[in-house]
Amino acid sequence: MSFELVAETVGHQGDVRSLCSLPGVSANEAILISGGRDRVVNVWKARADGKVFDQTKQIFDHEHWVSALVALPDGNGFISASQDSIIRRFDNNGNLLGLAKGHTGPVTSLSLDLKGNLISGSWDGSAKVWKLHEDGTSSCVQTLPGHENGVCVLALPNGTIATGSAGMQSGNSVIGYQVRLWKDGKEIKSMKDHSSAVRSLALSPDAESFYSSSNDGTVRQYSLDGKLLATLQNPLGANGSPGFCFSVTTNSNGEVLTGNDDCCVRVWAAGSLIEEIAHPCTVWSVHVLPNGDIATAGADGLIRVFTRDNSRKAPESVREYYVTETQKTLEEIAKKQSGGNSIDVSKLKQIEYAPPGSKEGEIKMFNKSGKAFVYQWSGTSQTWVEVGEAMGSADGGGEIDGVHFDKVLPIELEDPASGSLRKLEIGINNGDNPFVVAQAFAAKYGLPESHVNDIVNYINQNRGNVGPTIDMSGGQSASAMEVDEGPKTTQFPLLHVTGFAFQKAPWDKISDKIVDDFNGKVEADLKLTLKDLDTLESLIQILKNESRYHASSIAKYHTNIFIKMLKWNAEFLFPVLDLSRMTLCHPMGAEAFGPELTKVLLETAIGNASKTGAKLAVALTGARVLANLFRHSKGVDYALEILLSDSGVKTIAGPLKRIGAFDNKSVRSALATVYLNIANAAFHKQVQSANMDTLLDIVSDGAVELVTITSKHGEDESSRRALAAIGCILRLKPTTKVSGLEKVLKAAEASSKTENLSICVKELRAEMK
Repeated sequence: MSFELVAETVGHQGDVRSLCSLPGVSANEAILISGGRDRVVNVWKARADGKVFDQTKQIFDHEHWVSALVALPDGNGFISASQDSIIRRFDNNGNLLGLAKGHTGPVTSLSLDLKGNLISGSWDGSAKVWKLHEDGTSSCVQTLPGHENGVCVLALPNGTIATGSAGMQSGNSVIGYQVRLWKDGKEIKSMKDHSSAVRSLALSPDAESFYSSSNDGTVRQYSLDGKLLATLQNPLGANGSPGFCFSVTTNSNGEVLTGNDDCCVRVWAAGSLIEEIAHPCTVWSVHVLPNGDIATAGADGLIRVFTRDNSRKAPESVREYYVTETQKTLEEIAKKQSGGNSIDVSKLKQIEYAPPGSKEGEIKMFNKSGKAFVYQWSGTSQTWVEVGEAMGSADGGGEIDGVHFDKVLPIELEDPASGSLRKLEIGINNGDNPFVVAQAFAAKYGLPESHVNDIVNYINQNRGNVGPTIDMSGGQSASAMEVDEGPKTTQFPLLHVTGFAFQKAPWDKISDKIVDDFNGKVEADLKLTLKDLDTLESLIQILKNESRYHASSIAKYHTNIFIKMLKWNAEFLFPVLDLSRMTLCHPMGAEAFGPELTKVLLETAIGNASKTGAKLAVALTGARVLANLFRHSKGVDYALEILLSDSGVKTIAGPLKRIGAFDNKSVRSALATVYLNIANAAFHKQVQSANMDTLLDIVSDGAVELVTITSKHGEDESSRRALAAIGCILRLKPTTKVSGLEKVLKAAEASSKTENLSICVKELRAEMK
């Protein structure tokens, strides 16, 4: 009998990475625990029929992804492992009992032995054995060192410990992935049957063997003493390679269940594949519930429960809809992987035979195990360092923020503050200068200028019909493209109507200030109610999870909480303004505010930021609110409509110059960004308004005054943005006379330490002619 859908649960704002369960009153009434990339642990209680799972608690104690969970015996709670390197112990109500600290890297795997000791595996290359004390504390009693990066663990019933390792970089290859057996703290055997990273381990139902899963697409069965008994192989996908096997578990029927990156859960019995359960996303983990049903952890943020019991299956219409929608998703994935214009991997040079790079940072694609991967040349180590798998077609177009591009390329960046990946996209059109595109991209996302050349190289190697590409016959660059960084580079206007934004936020401080410090001090009718506070927490969780902006939404009930908060006294206002400017970074943020509340927001932000004696935090956040309103096209429309109104010119645009007098580098940077965003939007939109000339005069006069200050302080990027704002105005209205412009150009030129500012000055002089 096949597994069929019972329910889909929604509670995470990112990938669900781990699952475990505690026993309930009956087999059907299990308590399901889930951990996600959103740093949240959710507790779910199944109803008596086992068909509905109610969320009973959310746990926000983790500082990074929750990568592993394990239930304690007899329903006495559970333990979590996190990328923040800390292990946490909870009771069965989700209350934190204690922490176990000792790993120096992300903890990714947990297991319990027959004595009740905890085994943990980490990306610090070690496994540790912990004694769990009754008071909730833990003590490390043993360390198993010497693994190759990430470690998965399993306690075996004969007293040994099995570990698996992810491998390590050696030259152009990853080596060292293996399964090890340990006894009394010493390695007693090593099994090197896998050809890629070992991801998880699971005990057989009869406790006489165990299984390992791997990125090589296999599950291998071993006896307790390490003898290879069987190999289960994932089917080959459209790209000619098997899907990664991320997790393995077993059920009481003796079946083996795996979660895979090719959007599938596979069920094996007696060495044969007997069922495939299609998913619309990667499946990170599979967990067997007490009643025999299975729960799956999806990369789309959903937990799905499947059953073989007819009494628990979802209605037929629901199951049919799930199958239909999943099939559509899988067809789209297959189309992207093997469609007409996809990268011909067979024509890429094998990474094992890659010739040396020609310069530091050079980026190329190579064939790695039948897939196209992007590599970057390291002159220091004289090796090609893997960046990641190349995604999509070689010349496919697409949209970003509603704007169509001839080519859309994915870029993944590691956030050094959190260690998480930011998945971004960069768009380029035929004829675009890659340096200008890369520069705008870096500025948009707050990346250091050192990233620009790397992005240029990446664009040149992957832009398809837009320019030179990799020579598919040999993996070499078809032609060496010299990046034009001379006067032809356009510093203004920006490529698109949307502008620069400030997209980093101290989330904990924002929440603490609003909830703990200020809400209790405001007038009674302006205090946030319990319902408001729940809405606030929901909004913050959405905004923190940037990687899910494409799938998350912000509604008016989220922004309605600002109606009260924007009336708070100035001394309590800065965290409110900080939260509002981050809300505007969300694609639906401005629309959720709506034009009327947006106007109130700008009047409050700029009105308080420009007051004599304004606090630094208010001046900074106030200016950034206006800058961030230009992050998305709907916000641009609202901004111009408000700024060009009679009251907008007087109460918002007019006072901007006073913010520039604030003696702070960050405030000046924010104001320069405001000027550039306004002028750039005016150029692109070319709105006919009686107040347009007045608005542009305010911007140009303010920009000149600002550059006078930023030049003295050597703040090149602020000077460049302010001058670029004037350039947009001159491009829009060539006859405009800007008083004092030549004087500040000389000052900027004399103080310039960066090529970008020098180019901007040169282009602006050309525009003046």
